[in-house]
Amino acid sequence: MRSYTLPIALFCLLYFLAGFIASQNDILNPLLKDLFGLAYREAALVHFSFFLAFALLALPAGLLADRYGPRRAVEAGLLLSALGAAGFWPAAASGSYWAFLPANFVLAAGMAILMVVANSAMTYLGPQASATGRLNLGNAFNSVGASLGPLAGSLLLAGGGLARIWPPYLVMAGLLLALAFGAAQIQLPHPERSAGTQPAPLGSLLRQPRIAFGVLAIFCYGGIEIGAGSLIVKYLGMPHIAGMAPEEAGRYVSLYWGGSMAGRFAGGLLFRNTSPRLLLSRFGTAGVLCSLVVILGSGAWAQWSLIALGLCNSVLFASVFTYALQGLGADTQRAGGLLMTGVLGSSVLPVLQGAIADAAGLQPSFILTMLCYGYLVFYGLRKWRAG
Repeated sequence: MRSYTLPIALFCLLYFLAGFIASQNDILNPLLKDLFGLAYREAALVHFSFFLAFALLALPAGLLADRYGPRRAVEAGLLLSALGAAGFWPAAASGSYWAFLPANFVLAAGMAILMVVANSAMTYLGPQASATGRLNLGNAFNSVGASLGPLAGSLLLAGGGLARIWPPYLVMAGLLLALAFGAAQIQLPHPERSAGTQPAPLGSLLRQPRIAFGVLAIFCYGGIEIGAGSLIVKYLGMPHIAGMAPEEAGRYVSLYWGGSMAGRFAGGLLFRNTSPRLLLSRFGTAGVLCSLVVILGSGAWAQWSLIALGLCNSVLFASVFTYALQGLGADTQRAGGLLMTGVLGSSVLPVLQGAIADAAGLQPSFILTMLCYGYLVFYGLRKWRAG
């Protein structure tokens, strides 16, 4: 029997790295907001630039992996991310907020390629029955990185101006280059297409309701996760919530991602054979209830309800992804690229939430979060036909 231990280990490392890098935006966002005197909607462009790359690169990444294989796609993703990380040096030297956004975009473009390959591969590196568990396990390592990232970011980035920003990113670029060399030595399996069969047209895949509505589900999930995480520092700083200084509130960002990590490890180890639809409906409902407390509450109840959203989010992505990709065989990478275009929600919805916060206040902006959880509950409860 073929062993997938080494490929799964590599993908878990890539998940960790992607979580660590993405979570730096939760520190970079308020830091640049204060340094440049930005409005919420302007600061939200840090996340917008990052996750816009996921939306734009997801489909090409799926096609790249389908044509050249996952190993070449992983190499390309790591090299592209290294280039983006190195770009933070000239961005800081320029003294312009807008110079950081292209560097962040290129860094994320490489991460997008890596995550499209990893998410699709984890669904076929073993039995289909445990695909959700494997994807949850991979995302658990993503959450480990996302939990440690804000701690490292608070120590290395916060409180020192622009001169503190570029050195950690330059080190990151070197590590990404080294990892690209290591990944080139590992054989990564790729589903074989039956002789004489052609890839399913992308339009045909998108006409399958389970995939089409799954793209919207990923859109909502991304907006929830990033929108809530990016506003924790400011939310906990409000006097009637916790009145915390930014440095103290930054540590709670790690708790938010830590809740996601705990839920994903549980999903990978305890819920391996649980229906993804059941997980979606239950965890989505918990998210609706916690969002309601965040909107209407104050003090410790509101504070911990916001942090608890990390746990509510934990199994949502893996559940949507594995449910939407069930039974696609050799078209898994292509369909996975389509699904990952939904990550555009991680760019668009935080900016929309920031605009709502500017216009109506921070707490009312979480109405958008609650509506997104409601859609995920709907997607989980509805039994979509496969084609």
